[in-house]
Amino acid sequence: NLENIIFNNNLTSIIAEQNTQPFANCLKLKTICLPKTIEAVPTYLLRASGGKRLFIPDTITTLGVSMFYQNNMIEEIHILGDITTCEDYVFYATRCLRKIVFYNLTALPILPSANVLNINSIDFKIFIPDALYEEALISEYWLAKADYICKLSELYKN
Repeated sequence: NLENIIFNNNLTSIIAEQNTQPFANCLKLKTICLPKTIEAVPTYLLRASGGKRLFIPDTITTLGVSMFYQNNMIEEIHILGDITTCEDYVFYATRCLRKIVFYNLTALPILPSANVLNINSIDFKIFIPDALYEEALISEYWLAKADYICKLSELYKN
């Protein structure tokens, strides 16, 4: 029954054996602090876990398969890095997810299937840098999510 996960500042990756789910079902989880040194995370990292807000450091460029699958407690995911790929089921069945914020994208990440995202929250939004907004509205990968996409500058409006 973990409540806090705070990793060592020198950690560069979280190694998990194939088909394991390192912090799955940690429903009492409140705090998740990934260090700025981390470069890779395993699939299913926080499957069916707790935690309301997560900040992903700028060293991460890929969001792995089912990274947050069935995490029914997470409300906000703040992604500081330039994500290039969101793999299958990365945000799928995240019932309480209200906000994904991509702060530093230089290009839209590839969304390989419709299974990346399954939204249940009425007020769900994806914030992306303003410079990518128009492209997202016509992109083959992002078009299905057009109702949820917002400019990053809108996040800061009062």
